[in-house]
Amino acid sequence: MGSDILQETVDNPQAMRTAIGSRFKWYYHLTPIGNADDIRAQGLLPHSDANAPQQVLDAFGAHARKIVCVNPLGTDIVPPPVQSGPFICLAFENEALPRYVGLDWSYGTATEIAQVLRNEDPSKPAADIFVEAIKRRGSMIAYGPISPGALRVYTKGSLPHDPTRWPCLSLVSNAELLHFG
Repeated sequence: MGSDILQETVDNPQAMRTAIGSRFKWYYHLTPIGNADDIRAQGLLPHSDANAPQQVLDAFGAHARKIVCVNPLGTDIVPPPVQSGPFICLAFENEALPRYVGLDWSYGTATEIAQVLRNEDPSKPAADIFVEAIKRRGSMIAYGPISPGALRVYTKGSLPHDPTRWPCLSLVSNAELLHFG
């Protein structure tokens, strides 16, 4: 059995941030339409979530439970939202991703996928396993806010898979937002 991959990833968060940023350019976040005004003003703020694993608590302390779940554009699956809709879809570029990112321990199997990959190849770099697990699971954690100016939003008439052409959230009204779910 390989070493604890979750521990490996929290021991070197900058390497994980660099690795994910070299693989994915865009990230998205689904949120209920009722959150649009607050996000427009404050950005995507970390919120308390499930109990963090001990490795994460040891690495990040009191802030370990304050997370934003994001989904890299181009993963193998699109995880379903955990809140109730209708939803809007926000997107942001790699440069807006916070300094610390991690495997999504709040949402099921990402850490398990990573551990299986570690057990299969104990010599594989942790950053490669990190990226592969996120690619397969479709979700990751950001341990920090995403600024409002970085957020683009899917609107009526936008091309669905091209966030480069979506308008900034701050520049559109709620009436222009495409709702789904």
